[in-house]
Formats: sequence, structure tokens, C-alpha cells
Amino acid sequence: MGYSIERLDGNIIKFNMYDTFTAEDASSHAREMDPILAELGRKNEQAMFLIYTSKLKKISIEGRRSFSERNGDERIGKTAVVGVNRFLKVIARFIIVASGKDNIRFFDEVNEADALAWLRE
Repeated sequence: MGYSIERLDGNIIKFNMYDTFTAEDASSHAREMDPILAELGRKNEQAMFLIYTSKLKKISIEGRRSFSERNGDERIGKTAVVGVNRFLKVIARFIIVASGKDNIRFFDEVNEADALAWLRE
């Protein structure tokens, strides 16, 4: 599996991406996120994501499509991407444009505290 999900405090979800995020990972990730988003939706809260990408080498087209579609969901709030490289910034900008939602910010690995502070604003 090319990822792991961990629920942090409240509505913040830590999402680690490793090596290659495949089409199968995209499907599995969506299945794992559906109940979390449903729960937060019932509470009228948005999910906030803390995504670690420093170990990610490749993301499949299906993964990009899944994230673009999911980012447009009203239950998705801010996304802080930590440890992003140039390639992933291009993909993240594509997701922003495709979803019509400018909710993604980039942080260096050493600025995890800043990323969490931004999510909690």
C-alpha cells in the first residue's frame, strides 16, 4: 500500500504517501475516507488534511483524478502538504484548478508545526 491514514485531533487527518500511489491505492483510500467524511458531515465539520509526500515518487492518473474529485467535496477543508517536491506542486495545482477550490498550502518538512497551525486557524 502506498499510503497510511491516521486520525489526529478532531477533524485533522494525517495522510502519509509512500513510493507509488496506485489506482488500487486511490480506490482503497476513497473507501477509508468515506465513513470519516460522512461522520464529519453529520457534525457540519470539514476534514483538514496534513499530507506528507517526501517519500512519494509517483502518483497514478487515477490517484490524481480521485484527489481532484474529492477536493471539490464540501466536507473537505484545508490541506497542508508537507515535504512537497516540484512535481507534486504541479499535481497539487492541477487539483486546485480541477476542483475549483484553493485550499492547499505547501510547507517544508521542518515546518510541520506551521502546517498544523494553519489547519487549526
